[in-house]
Amino acid sequence: MKKAAFTLLLLALTAVAMTAREAGELVIERVLDGITEAKRVYAYPELLVGGEVEFWHHSIALPDEPGYFVFLDDHPAANWEHAARAFFVAGDGRITTWDVSTPPKYLQPDLVELTDGRIYDGLVYTEYRIPTWEDYPGVSERLDKLIPRPDDRAGNRYAFLMSGGYNQSNNHIRYWNDMAYIYWTLINVYGYDEDDIFVLMSDGDNPAPDRSDGSSSPLDLDGDSDDDYKDPCTRAYVFAYFDMLAGLLTSEDSLFIFTTDHGGGSSGNVYLNLWNAELLHDDEFADELDKISFSQCIITMEQCFSGGFIDDIQA
Repeated sequence: MKKAAFTLLLLALTAVAMTAREAGELVIERVLDGITEAKRVYAYPELLVGGEVEFWHHSIALPDEPGYFVFLDDHPAANWEHAARAFFVAGDGRITTWDVSTPPKYLQPDLVELTDGRIYDGLVYTEYRIPTWEDYPGVSERLDKLIPRPDDRAGNRYAFLMSGGYNQSNNHIRYWNDMAYIYWTLINVYGYDEDDIFVLMSDGDNPAPDRSDGSSSPLDLDGDSDDDYKDPCTRAYVFAYFDMLAGLLTSEDSLFIFTTDHGGGSSGNVYLNLWNAELLHDDEFADELDKISFSQCIITMEQCFSGGFIDDIQA
């Protein structure tokens, strides 16, 4: 019986006359009418027979027949989550389609791109060069006249910066860029004390690669050769840092919070993606914020669906 089943499977596999690339090209031809402008199309190189493909928050069941998995990013270089599509191309050319909002969780590292994505790679892989005041002659003096200095306000000023990245494949250099820019600006433009800025980023000071280009996130955010963070952006550390801030701030102090990387949600329930596929939900964020005393709190969120945090924060 086992030999017969194996023979049938072998016959099914050999009956697929196309390659993964040809399956992807079939999607491009039939679904996109041959137009790939502002799209990125990927194919998984191995033939699949049934089973499930897991995405960040759900799975899809593949047809119980041999075929190829194809993934279409409808908004390249945008933060996840956003509109995308998954396809199963059977051996006879039939195409099954699913609307999705993230790349596949485990197949992503092995996907082969069929389109020319180099135009987007500069947005994803180019590392920000930390500036110096020599780059902006005269700007410092003008800013001094516009921006309140620390002694212009009562209390201390604190900042909490978070960027998880979800996992290595989706933790793009641009998130480190934004964190470094905000960190540098808080110190050099707004006069924050470096010791009063708290940072959680991807896998922290783990030297293993944590970015989509295979590099490890630099620990120096402002170009002074000192490490500016060490802890990963996981749920455990997010809650621990909020507890620390609750014990540190008084009603005279101010707090600035910055978040970036990926976000998602629906029906008013949204979340920020942290490191290692963890999530911080909007109601959890609001609950933690309620524990902290401050005279002023400024929150800047960059991730998708960040507007969904507003109702919980204001409740």
